[in-house]
Amino acid sequence: MSPLSITLGGRDRPIEFSVAAIEEIERETGRTIFQILATPNFDVGLAGLITMLHVGIKHGGEGNLARERIRTMVNRDFDAGTLKIQDVISVVQRGLVRSSTFKSQVPPEVLAELDQIDAKDREAGEGSRPTESGTGDSTSNP
Repeated sequence: MSPLSITLGGRDRPIEFSVAAIEEIERETGRTIFQILATPNFDVGLAGLITMLHVGIKHGGEGNLARERIRTMVNRDFDAGTLKIQDVISVVQRGLVRSSTFKSQVPPEVLAELDQIDAKDREAGEGSRPTESGTGDSTSNP
């Protein structure tokens, strides 16, 4: 399976939630990952969502991007209509579920369902939807 990524600031950015990343999320948000995942509708607030996205991108290979830079890119992409909050929620949720930390605990049918959702997103060509690196839509709608 290719790593999960999101198009942000005009570039495809890999997302990785390693044990170190999850530990950082817990430290930054003051909540355990289990509390976060159990939150109905993934209601973690915008600050929590930006924090998780930043940590995922940082551990995905772009450690030089500051949280404020990620927030600015998200804001600009929201304003441009190339990114929706649902896209950010989706990539963070899927990244956490697919992380090496949790993947062995997730039923195979759930992972298969996520793969189907990814495929439908790519087929729909919906702008800056989260994609599997190297296989999906990394274009932005003008």
